[in-house]
Amino acid sequence: MEESFFQFKDPVLLKLDYKENQNFDYEKFNEMKLDFEISVNKSKNNQAFVTLSLVIGEDANNPFYLSISMGSEFSWEDEKEDDLISELLNINAPALLTGYMRPIISLITSSSRFPTFNLPFLDFTQQYKEIKSKSTEKIPSDT
Repeated sequence: MEESFFQFKDPVLLKLDYKENQNFDYEKFNEMKLDFEISVNKSKNNQAFVTLSLVIGEDANNPFYLSISMGSEFSWEDEKEDDLISELLNINAPALLTGYMRPIISLITSSSRFPTFNLPFLDFTQQYKEIKSKSTEKIPSDT
């Protein structure tokens, strides 16, 4: 087996905020809402720091609110296509970071009066495609 040209350093927990909803109503509960944000800060030496911020339960009738951010430095070998690197940083890197968030979220929520929340697998490809298509759209000219 060969090591990948795309590597990362130990992810770090940057933020963690948990608050129980004292007004939670089981009768009105539908599903947990998940929102995420990806931040990629590239440097010139084939490195980037990727941060994944995840908010769970921001709606009024969720059992809890949890906000977590994790980040890691990613690096790659020279001579790789920009599109490939961009895809790895915006899809693969956040997918890897969710794996590090998952046990933290489970541990925190298992200590609450609500059932343990297990973070599902998240697919970051659609958001990346939307961002990429917006960046390649042509701006109409005034003629």
